[in-house]
Amino acid sequence: MNIYPELVLNKQFKYGGVALTMSGLRFIVTILLAFAVSFQAASVADGSELSFGLHRYSLVVDGQQRTYAVYEPPSYDGQKALPVVIILHGTGGTGTGIIDETGWGEKASKEGFLAVFPDGMRVNPAAPPSLLTNPQTWNDGSARGSKLLPLVDDVKFLRLLVEDLSKKYVIDRKSVFGTGFSSGASLLFRVANEAPDLFAA
Repeated sequence: MNIYPELVLNKQFKYGGVALTMSGLRFIVTILLAFAVSFQAASVADGSELSFGLHRYSLVVDGQQRTYAVYEPPSYDGQKALPVVIILHGTGGTGTGIIDETGWGEKASKEGFLAVFPDGMRVNPAAPPSLLTNPQTWNDGSARGSKLLPLVDDVKFLRLLVEDLSKKYVIDRKSVFGTGFSSGASLLFRVANEAPDLFAA
């Protein structure tokens, strides 16, 4: 057992002339795992169980396939309407990629709500995702978002997502909440302005 973790974190590794610390390597591994999860999720059928309690769904919005994952708490019985929390990832992330990073699945299990993890759109949908050249992001209405995804209506996507979710699960429509990171958080500001009826908070 290492009793000096700070020495490990500060240790440098050299690869191709580039020096990296352990924390830098950990960041890179996290990004790679996020993309690995997204590729795995993309290969499964709609409604398939990715892992215990986690299901993936898709819908078409303006001719584009959009995807999201839903974590069902063990208490869900299909009878009692549950609250919903929609969690939006940041630029370069994925819906399923932030589950382990944030602990929302564990929180949903403990508190008894549906945790929903939508995926943003890649700048070039035909090309594989790349953090630097083809990130998965949101059209949050900012100059950046509108420039990267001018034909993507993410407010419409979230509205249709809630409608789709209500057909698959018994949900409390008055208790649908949103939270997000980075560009995902920015999109929530746009939703609050353009669709104030969509989320309770």
